[in-house]
Amino acid sequence: TRALRVLFGRPIEGRQLLQLRLEKSQPAAAGEWSLPALQFPDAKSVRGHVGAVATPGFRVAPVRVERLVEVPLSFFPRQTAGLQQAWRVREPDWTAEVRVEALGQSVQADVFHLHALKEGAVTTSVLLNYFVIGAPAGEWRIEVPAGIGNLDVIGQNVRRDWRREGDQLIVSLHQPVLGPATLLLTFEQPMSARGGSIEPGLVRPLGVQAERGFIQVVSPRQVKHEIRRAEGALLKLEATELPAEFRLFTSAPSIAIYQYTARPFRL
Repeated sequence: TRALRVLFGRPIEGRQLLQLRLEKSQPAAAGEWSLPALQFPDAKSVRGHVGAVATPGFRVAPVRVERLVEVPLSFFPRQTAGLQQAWRVREPDWTAEVRVEALGQSVQADVFHLHALKEGAVTTSVLLNYFVIGAPAGEWRIEVPAGIGNLDVIGQNVRRDWRREGDQLIVSLHQPVLGPATLLLTFEQPMSARGGSIEPGLVRPLGVQAERGFIQVVSPRQVKHEIRRAEGALLKLEATELPAEFRLFTSAPSIAIYQYTARPFRL
């Protein structure tokens, strides 16, 4: 500990309010945490409250508390986001130790795959709607097929230094995300003008506990096509059965529409 002296520009009396902010550069982590207690050497009496706030993804539980009285969070004089523990000071030489626990993370993904057949190429747009519960997510990892080109990533809170490592796309975020988040991938795959075969739905979010989505294949041209394989948790849909928010993505006629509720599947 060390002494901090606050000098006023003029003599004061009566009630005065001081706001002090102390920082320590240390990442959030699970473990024991001793709350620092400020001392006031010249004060005749000390009253007040002590609160503990945790960043999203962590829970604070008291371990050893002395000379503090626990109070409901609603009674804390300053309403603070993320407040998890609150006490009232009984004596100035109080001590409090808490245990910081990391919460488990659960991520769900709703995905829409749109494949457009054009002259000499297949243009693909994949919309990923994430929902994160528990611990926040700091990056997205997505499995992408090999041989794609003109890959682009668009999304709020997304850093532009995304990278590919083998068949994985790693997208870093400016800030960890808790709750809903949206990401859009666009890329192209070559295809001969005389025709060929495609395998829709290969883009897969990694590290998620549940994934479901829709697959739509469209083409502005009249093309002959054949569904060679449709295995797994796939349900064939009509164009009118596709959700309205996805029908707005294209005005081209649909060749095939499927809904999937789990992986693996092959189309």
